[in-house]
Amino acid sequence: MVETVWQDYGLNRSLAALGLPKSTWYYHQQERQTLSERYAEVKSRIEAIIQAHPEYGRKRIQVELREAYDIRLNHKVVGKLLRHWDLAQHRCVRQTAPSVLQDAIATAGAAANLVRRLDGDSLGGGDVLYTDFTQIAYQGGRRTAMLMPIIGHTSKYIFGWALQRTRDAHQALAAWADAKARLQSAGLAVGDSIMHHDQDSVYTSHQWADQLLRQDHVRLSYATNGAKSNPAMESFNGHFKGPLQSEFEAAPSLEALQAVIRKRVTDWNHERRHSALDYQTPATYIQHQLEDNGTK
Repeated sequence: MVETVWQDYGLNRSLAALGLPKSTWYYHQQERQTLSERYAEVKSRIEAIIQAHPEYGRKRIQVELREAYDIRLNHKVVGKLLRHWDLAQHRCVRQTAPSVLQDAIATAGAAANLVRRLDGDSLGGGDVLYTDFTQIAYQGGRRTAMLMPIIGHTSKYIFGWALQRTRDAHQALAAWADAKARLQSAGLAVGDSIMHHDQDSVYTSHQWADQLLRQDHVRLSYATNGAKSNPAMESFNGHFKGPLQSEFEAAPSLEALQAVIRKRVTDWNHERRHSALDYQTPATYIQHQLEDNGTK
């Protein structure tokens, strides 16, 4: 209230009318300046969360800051920042306009899911690939990181993966570069493959679509019913993480966690027998398929 009238009536009269001492006024002005300086880098993150989820309150924003950006703030501090940056009153009306790709997915509806009627196994003409982000706890459960694996539909092979503290397009493209190199090394087609995932903002981003659709000629498939439309990844995450959950949590650093995951990926591809593959390892299954197809 003082801020809206003090320039017209003077600071002393405005404070006196409300019974506020000058010390209180200057304390809050100093606090505002301190908030701006201390949390300047957080502002863009909060604005991005509000644009993506305009209905979120301070507690949901607090969780999203922690999970997506590894920024840990008390929800009361989040509330102060919302008020300080004048974001609280606009939270429910600020929305991001959908991208061209998001518009196309919405228009396509159920048809955006290219694997909903998947029938048969095929490696020769480009496999179906699945991916998603999954959270892994480490450092005794005090820290979390995001793992993005890319697996084959028929082979169950982990073609690529990337681990970061927070998910973003850079991580996704790193996982894809890893997968593409392994596919090419194994003599498998990259173009005409189908990449199936949910509608996470990373997978609807320009960077992701430009690389896979335009440059690598991969068809993108989008789950239209959340995790229920991507059961292959839900099953994979449970089998991949479950047996080593305690080992993941015991990793003292992100680098140590990467080493544990790297070994797990190697064991998954070359040592673990899968019932869906007639108890072969994924690497052996791919080798046999290529030999049957006369490509190796």
